Amino acid sequence: MSEGNNQLVVIKKALDRMRHSFVPSLLDVAYYALGYAIGSALFCGAYMWTYNGTIPGIFVSLELPVALFYFTLLLFVRWRQSALVGRAALIACGVGVGLFPLLGLFPIYMWRLPFALMLFVIHIIILTVIICSVYFATRKVKAMHAV
Repeated sequence: MSEGNNQLVVIKKALDRMRHSFVPSLLDVAYYALGYAIGSALFCGAYMWTYNGTIPGIFVSLELPVALFYFTLLLFVRWRQSALVGRAALIACGVGVGLFPLLGLFPIYMWRLPFALMLFVIHIIILTVIICSVYFATRKVKAMHAV
């Protein structure tokens, strides 16, 4: 009987470790990808409207490495502080990263280190504001539903 309990304890510990690991779940990837797709679609729509139908596919494809980098950064923050970066924040940050080209902030094109670092800091500030806004908004909604 105790052998069965020991196996359950080992399985629970393994599941806890998996839950708190750095590897994202498929649902996390889907939420971020959905947000990025929405942001990219909004960017493409604004770009096509501004430039009379020109399709900005090259901007979206060049932004993919930037989007993957920020997704990895968000996963790291979520791994360290899981309450701070929820799934709503993943969607919101995905939209924000998808809209980065609209701001004209292209660190991928900046080959000069000072400009690239400056744009990186601007991106981090924008994502921090998004994360904090979503965190406090969802916390306030949860508090209202708890009453």
